[in-house]
Amino acid sequence: MRKKVFIFAVIMLFVVSGIATAGSLKIGNHYNLNIIGFAKCTQTTTDGTYPDCFNGNAGDIQTSGHTIFVPLKTAQEWDVCGTGPGGGAVVGDPVTVAWLQKGVRILVSDNCPNPIPAGTDCPNDITVIDRDATDGTAKLLLPDGCYNIYARALGKPGGCMDIDTIICFDLVNDVLTQVDCRANLTNDQFVLVGHLDVDRIKGIKPSWTNATSDLLPVETGVGNGDPGYFDFFWQIFNQNLRLLQLRIDQVDCPQ
Repeated sequence: MRKKVFIFAVIMLFVVSGIATAGSLKIGNHYNLNIIGFAKCTQTTTDGTYPDCFNGNAGDIQTSGHTIFVPLKTAQEWDVCGTGPGGGAVVGDPVTVAWLQKGVRILVSDNCPNPIPAGTDCPNDITVIDRDATDGTAKLLLPDGCYNIYARALGKPGGCMDIDTIICFDLVNDVLTQVDCRANLTNDQFVLVGHLDVDRIKGIKPSWTNATSDLLPVETGVGNGDPGYFDFFWQIFNQNLRLLQLRIDQVDCPQ
Protein backbone atom coordinates (compact mmCIF):
# COMPACT_ATOMS: atom_id res chain seq x y z
CA MET A 1 0.00 0.00 0.00
CA ARG A 2 1.71 3.18 -1.17
CA LYS A 3 1.52 6.08 1.28
CA LYS A 4 2.62 8.78 -1.13
CA VAL A 5 -0.08 10.34 -3.31
CA PHE A 6 0.54 10.85 -7.02
CA ILE A 7 -1.73 13.08 -9.11
CA PHE A 8 -2.26 12.21 -12.77
CA ALA A 9 -3.64 14.98 -14.95
CA VAL A 10 -3.25 12.80 -18.04
CA ILE A 11 -3.31 9.00 -17.94
CA MET A 12 -1.60 7.10 -20.72
CA LEU A 13 -3.28 3.79 -21.53
CA PHE A 14 -1.27 1.15 -23.32
CA VAL A 15 -0.64 -2.57 -23.47
CA VAL A 16 2.86 -3.91 -22.91
CA SER A 17 3.80 -6.55 -25.43
CA GLY A 18 6.76 -8.41 -26.81
CA ILE A 19 7.67 -10.93 -24.11
CA ALA A 20 10.97 -12.78 -24.35
CA THR A 21 11.24 -16.56 -24.25
CA ALA A 22 13.19 -17.92 -21.32
CA GLY A 23 12.93 -21.66 -22.07
CA SER A 24 14.49 -23.46 -19.14
CA LEU A 25 15.43 -21.67 -15.92
CA LYS A 26 18.38 -21.81 -13.59
CA ILE A 27 17.86 -23.35 -10.17
CA GLY A 28 17.70 -20.77 -7.38
CA ASN A 29 15.49 -19.09 -4.80
CA HIS A 30 12.07 -18.53 -6.25
CA TYR A 31 8.33 -18.78 -5.53
CA ASN A 32 6.15 -21.03 -7.69
CA LEU A 33 2.50 -19.99 -8.00
CA ASN A 34 0.05 -22.44 -9.60
CA ILE A 35 -3.10 -20.89 -11.10
CA ILE A 36 -5.50 -23.79 -11.59
CA GLY A 37 -8.59 -23.89 -13.80
CA PHE A 38 -11.29 -25.18 -11.42
CA ALA A 39 -13.55 -27.72 -13.10
CA LYS A 40 -15.46 -29.41 -10.26
CA CYS A 41 -18.75 -27.75 -11.13
CA THR A 42 -21.72 -28.35 -13.43
CA GLN A 43 -21.77 -27.06 -16.99
CA THR A 44 -25.30 -25.73 -17.46
CA THR A 45 -25.01 -23.15 -20.24
CA THR A 46 -24.68 -23.58 -23.99
CA ASP A 47 -21.77 -21.11 -24.22
CA GLY A 48 -19.52 -23.41 -22.20
CA THR A 49 -19.32 -21.27 -19.05
CA TYR A 50 -19.47 -22.83 -15.62
CA PRO A 51 -21.70 -20.60 -13.45
CA ASP A 52 -21.23 -22.83 -10.41
CA CYS A 53 -17.54 -21.90 -10.53
CA PHE A 54 -18.29 -18.30 -9.56
CA ASN A 55 -19.53 -19.07 -6.06
CA GLY A 56 -16.32 -19.64 -4.13
CA ASN A 57 -16.64 -23.40 -4.46
CA ALA A 58 -12.88 -24.02 -4.57
CA GLY A 59 -12.29 -22.80 -1.04
CA ASP A 60 -12.53 -26.22 0.59
CA ILE A 61 -9.95 -27.94 -1.63
CA GLN A 62 -6.84 -28.90 0.33
CA THR A 63 -3.69 -27.84 -1.54
CA SER A 64 -0.39 -26.18 -0.83
CA GLY A 65 -0.30 -22.48 -0.09
CA HIS A 66 1.12 -21.78 -3.54
CA THR A 67 -2.17 -22.34 -5.38
CA ILE A 68 -4.93 -20.05 -6.67
CA PHE A 69 -8.13 -21.37 -8.25
CA VAL A 70 -9.92 -19.65 -11.15
CA PRO A 71 -12.93 -20.88 -13.17
CA LEU A 72 -11.96 -23.24 -15.96
CA LYS A 73 -14.05 -21.05 -18.27
CA THR A 74 -14.77 -17.46 -17.31
CA ALA A 75 -17.76 -15.54 -18.66
CA GLN A 76 -16.24 -13.62 -21.59
CA GLU A 77 -18.03 -13.96 -24.95
CA TRP A 78 -14.88 -13.63 -27.07
CA ASP A 79 -12.43 -16.37 -28.04
CA VAL A 80 -9.43 -16.05 -25.72
CA CYS A 81 -7.54 -18.45 -28.02
CA GLY A 82 -8.07 -16.17 -31.03
CA THR A 83 -5.24 -14.85 -33.18
CA GLY A 84 -4.04 -11.31 -33.81
CA PRO A 85 -2.57 -8.59 -31.58
CA GLY A 86 -3.08 -9.54 -27.96
CA GLY A 87 -4.41 -12.98 -28.90
CA GLY A 88 -8.19 -13.07 -28.53
CA ALA A 89 -8.31 -10.25 -25.99
CA VAL A 90 -11.17 -7.78 -26.06
CA VAL A 91 -9.99 -4.78 -24.08
CA GLY A 92 -12.50 -2.34 -22.69
CA ASP A 93 -11.73 1.31 -23.52
CA PRO A 94 -12.37 2.58 -20.97
CA VAL A 95 -12.10 -0.51 -18.78
CA THR A 96 -15.54 -0.99 -17.21
CA VAL A 97 -16.80 -2.93 -14.22
CA ALA A 98 -18.98 -4.99 -16.56
CA TRP A 99 -15.87 -6.02 -18.54
CA LEU A 100 -13.96 -6.89 -15.36
CA GLN A 101 -16.86 -9.01 -14.09
CA LYS A 102 -16.61 -11.27 -17.13
CA GLY A 103 -13.37 -12.59 -15.62
CA VAL A 104 -11.84 -12.93 -12.17
CA ARG A 105 -8.96 -11.20 -10.43
CA ILE A 106 -5.91 -11.68 -8.26
CA LEU A 107 -5.43 -8.63 -6.05
CA VAL A 108 -1.68 -8.06 -5.63
CA SER A 109 -0.72 -6.18 -2.45
CA ASP A 110 2.24 -5.45 -0.19
CA ASN A 111 -0.11 -4.69 2.71
CA CYS A 112 -0.11 -7.28 5.52
CA PRO A 113 -3.56 -8.74 6.18
CA ASN A 114 -5.21 -8.70 9.59
CA PRO A 115 -4.84 -11.26 11.03
CA ILE A 116 -1.52 -12.35 9.54
CA PRO A 117 -1.68 -16.05 8.51
CA ALA A 118 0.18 -18.41 10.82
CA GLY A 119 3.74 -19.08 9.74
CA THR A 120 3.88 -16.02 7.50
CA ASP A 121 6.73 -13.54 7.85
CA CYS A 122 4.81 -10.48 6.73
CA PRO A 123 5.73 -8.39 4.83
CA ASN A 124 8.81 -10.41 3.87
CA ASP A 125 7.21 -13.57 2.43
CA ILE A 126 5.34 -13.99 -0.84
CA THR A 127 2.08 -15.51 0.37
CA VAL A 128 -1.29 -16.52 -1.08
CA ILE A 129 -3.73 -14.80 1.30
CA ASP A 130 -6.94 -15.86 -0.50
CA ARG A 131 -6.54 -18.71 -2.98
CA ASP A 132 -10.13 -18.85 -4.25
CA ALA A 133 -10.79 -16.52 -7.18
CA THR A 134 -13.91 -18.46 -8.17
CA ASP A 135 -15.92 -15.91 -6.15
CA GLY A 136 -14.35 -13.05 -8.15
CA THR A 137 -11.13 -12.17 -6.33
CA ALA A 138 -8.13 -13.95 -4.82
CA LYS A 139 -5.28 -12.14 -3.04
CA LEU A 140 -1.51 -12.44 -3.28
CA LEU A 141 0.88 -10.76 -0.85
CA LEU A 142 3.91 -9.63 -2.86
CA PRO A 143 6.44 -7.72 -0.74
CA ASP A 144 7.75 -4.60 -2.41
CA GLY A 145 10.96 -5.39 -4.23
CA CYS A 146 12.34 -6.27 -7.64
CA TYR A 147 11.33 -9.47 -9.40
CA ASN A 148 11.48 -11.44 -12.60
CA ILE A 149 8.32 -13.40 -13.38
CA TYR A 150 8.20 -16.35 -15.76
CA ALA A 151 5.07 -18.09 -17.03
CA ARG A 152 4.24 -21.39 -18.70
CA ALA A 153 1.00 -23.18 -19.57
CA LEU A 154 0.61 -26.83 -18.57
CA GLY A 155 -2.18 -29.39 -18.63
CA LYS A 156 -4.30 -30.60 -21.54
CA PRO A 157 -3.49 -28.84 -24.85
CA GLY A 158 -6.02 -26.40 -26.24
CA GLY A 159 -6.51 -24.11 -23.26
CA CYS A 160 -5.74 -20.39 -23.24
CA MET A 161 -5.58 -17.65 -20.62
CA ASP A 162 -5.26 -13.87 -20.78
CA ILE A 163 -3.96 -11.88 -17.81
CA ASP A 164 -4.34 -8.10 -17.82
CA THR A 165 -2.51 -5.92 -15.30
CA ILE A 166 -4.88 -3.23 -14.00
CA ILE A 167 -4.12 -0.18 -11.84
CA CYS A 168 -6.84 1.95 -10.23
CA PHE A 169 -7.71 5.61 -9.76
CA ASP A 170 -10.21 7.64 -7.73
CA LEU A 171 -11.36 11.21 -8.11
CA VAL A 172 -9.72 13.18 -5.30
CA ASN A 173 -10.67 16.86 -5.31
CA ASP A 174 -11.86 16.36 -8.90
CA VAL A 175 -8.44 15.02 -9.97
CA LEU A 176 -7.80 11.39 -10.90
CA THR A 177 -5.35 10.02 -8.35
CA GLN A 178 -3.82 6.55 -8.24
CA VAL A 179 -5.06 4.55 -5.24
CA ASP A 180 -5.31 0.94 -4.07
CA CYS A 181 -7.54 -1.23 -6.24
CA ARG A 182 -10.52 -2.49 -4.26
CA ALA A 183 -11.82 -6.04 -4.47
CA ASN A 184 -15.43 -4.81 -4.77
CA LEU A 185 -14.56 -2.85 -7.96
CA THR A 186 -15.73 0.51 -6.60
CA ASN A 187 -12.77 2.54 -7.90
CA ASP A 188 -13.58 5.45 -10.20
CA GLN A 189 -11.30 4.36 -13.04
CA PHE A 190 -9.40 1.23 -14.09
CA VAL A 191 -6.37 1.42 -16.39
CA LEU A 192 -4.82 -1.51 -18.24
CA VAL A 193 -1.01 -1.33 -18.25
CA GLY A 194 0.06 -4.88 -19.20
CA HIS A 195 -1.21 -7.95 -21.04
CA LEU A 196 -0.05 -11.59 -21.03
CA ASP A 197 -1.41 -14.12 -23.52
CA VAL A 198 -0.73 -17.76 -22.56
CA ASP A 199 -1.70 -20.68 -24.82
CA ARG A 200 -1.28 -24.43 -24.32
CA ILE A 201 -0.71 -25.46 -27.93
CA LYS A 202 -0.86 -29.09 -29.05
CA GLY A 203 2.48 -30.43 -30.24
CA ILE A 204 4.55 -27.66 -28.64
CA LYS A 205 6.49 -28.49 -25.49
CA PRO A 206 5.67 -26.04 -22.66
CA SER A 207 8.51 -23.64 -21.90
CA TRP A 208 9.05 -20.66 -19.63
CA THR A 209 8.36 -17.17 -20.97
CA ASN A 210 9.61 -13.98 -19.34
CA ALA A 211 6.42 -12.13 -18.36
CA THR A 212 7.95 -9.50 -16.07
CA SER A 213 7.07 -6.48 -18.22
CA ASP A 214 3.51 -7.77 -18.65
CA LEU A 215 2.68 -8.61 -15.03
CA LEU A 216 4.91 -6.07 -13.23
CA PRO A 217 5.18 -3.08 -15.58
CA VAL A 218 6.66 0.12 -14.16
CA GLU A 219 3.17 1.60 -13.77
CA THR A 220 2.46 -0.78 -10.88
CA GLY A 221 5.21 0.89 -8.82
CA VAL A 222 6.56 -2.47 -7.62
CA GLY A 223 10.25 -2.10 -6.80
CA ASN A 224 10.24 1.69 -6.56
CA GLY A 225 11.15 1.50 -2.86
CA ASP A 226 9.66 2.92 0.32
CA PRO A 227 6.79 3.36 1.05
CA GLY A 228 5.63 0.59 -1.29
CA TYR A 229 3.14 0.36 -4.15
CA PHE A 230 -0.61 0.66 -4.65
CA ASP A 231 -2.60 -2.59 -4.71
CA PHE A 232 -3.35 -3.67 -8.29
CA PHE A 233 -5.11 -6.49 -10.15
CA TRP A 234 -4.11 -9.35 -12.38
CA GLN A 235 -7.37 -9.67 -14.32
CA ILE A 236 -7.84 -13.23 -15.64
CA PHE A 237 -9.90 -14.50 -18.56
CA ASN A 238 -9.63 -18.28 -18.81
CA GLN A 239 -10.69 -20.56 -21.64
CA ASN A 240 -10.11 -24.13 -20.49
CA LEU A 241 -6.49 -23.77 -19.38
CA ARG A 242 -5.94 -26.29 -16.60
CA LEU A 243 -2.73 -24.91 -15.14
CA LEU A 244 -0.70 -21.72 -15.45
CA GLN A 245 2.56 -21.72 -13.53
CA LEU A 246 4.20 -18.47 -12.50
CA ARG A 247 7.75 -18.50 -11.17
CA ILE A 248 8.59 -15.36 -9.19
CA ASP A 249 12.32 -14.72 -8.74
CA GLN A 250 13.44 -11.92 -6.44
CA VAL A 251 16.39 -10.02 -7.93
CA ASP A 252 18.58 -7.11 -6.90
CA CYS A 253 17.00 -3.73 -7.58
CA PRO A 254 18.90 -1.32 -9.86
CA GLN A 255 20.99 1.19 -7.97
